Amino acid sequence: MKLKDPNVSPLSKWNLDTINNHPCYLVYVNYEAENFTYYIDQEDFQLRAFKFLKNDNSGKGEIIHLEHFHEYNNLRFPKKRIWLHLNGDTIGTNEVMNINKIYFQF
Repeated sequence: MKLKDPNVSPLSKWNLDTINNHPCYLVYVNYEAENFTYYIDQEDFQLRAFKFLKNDNSGKGEIIHLEHFHEYNNLRFPKKRIWLHLNGDTIGTNEVMNINKIYFQF
């Protein structure tokens, strides 16, 4: 996510909604090519899903549900991501199967 990019700030408009039985704050952010909605859990502030719409008047976009969060080296990430068309049809699913240490040498 690019919430810290220059010239990007969340809109002052926000709503409440429920996604996967989690009450969420909806935070809207407009980027040059796409408009995003972030679903942030009202209880623990986890990102539960995000939706984007293209800014080209095509009506294209997707919603990505994030499930089963995992923590590794103080970094939390979703074990499972479910990708949906805006009409709710499933595009696909990504799932983390295992975690390996990565070492970088410079």
